[in-house]
This record gives sequence, C-alpha cells and structure tokens, in this order.
Amino acid sequence: MLTAIPLTFINQLIIFVLGPKLAVYSTLPLLETVQLIDLAEVLERMDALFTLLLFLGLGIKLALFFYGAVIGLERITGVGYKKWVLPVAILIYGASFLSPNFTRHIMIGRGVTLNYSSPFFQILLPLLLFTVMLIRKRKKATKQP
Repeated sequence: MLTAIPLTFINQLIIFVLGPKLAVYSTLPLLETVQLIDLAEVLERMDALFTLLLFLGLGIKLALFFYGAVIGLERITGVGYKKWVLPVAILIYGASFLSPNFTRHIMIGRGVTLNYSSPFFQILLPLLLFTVMLIRKRKKATKQP
C-alpha cells in the first residue's frame, strides 16, 4: 500500500509522526499531523490556521484554472473571454455535485481520473498541441521566401 505512493518529504514526515498504519488509513493525514502540533502551550490548535491556508490555496488554484480555461476557450474559439465566463462557471458548479459523498469522490479521483483523465491531459493533449505547433511552424517557414 505505501509502496504505491511516491514518498515525498511531506509523506515521509506524516508516516514518521502518525505511523505507517494510521497514515495509510487516514482520510486527511496532513491535517491529523498538524493537529498534533503543540509547542510550549502557545502554538496549539494549528489545524484552524492550516485549514484556512489550505482553502485559500485551493481557492487561488481554482481561480487560476478557471482563468486558464476561459482564456484557452477564447483562443481556441475566437469568442471573447467574457462570453465564456458564465458557461464555464455553470459547468464547474454543476460538476461539483457529481459525487454524492467524500468516499465516492476519492474513488472517482483515484480510479477514473488516474486511469483515464490524467493520461489524456498530461500526455496525449500536450503531444497533440506540440505536434500542431510544429506543423504550424513548418507551414509558416515554408510560406516565407
């Protein structure tokens, strides 16, 4: 179980603090690790600050992905980005209700996303875009005398 997960520095610290059995079966191991922080009875309950920072980071990440999707659709279709904001926002809002609970969300994320969606967006789509870029560059080079 642990060998399937690439052990980054954070994962190693979580396993060191929680132990391998608890770290494997924990839903949010990093949050459980942060809850254990207690420095001289001054820095306690760091989980609230950690959760705030986590949601702030996730909000920024979501905003950047939303911006990238809208700008990308503008460049692909030629339609102004302002006309894409509402349809993309509705699509994201609707997709947020697809998973009925957290367990199903994790199952979809580890199953469908890792096996089908991620290879497409991380391998096939960049290769396709790189190929299109090379073809356009060759056409442009052959047109110029």
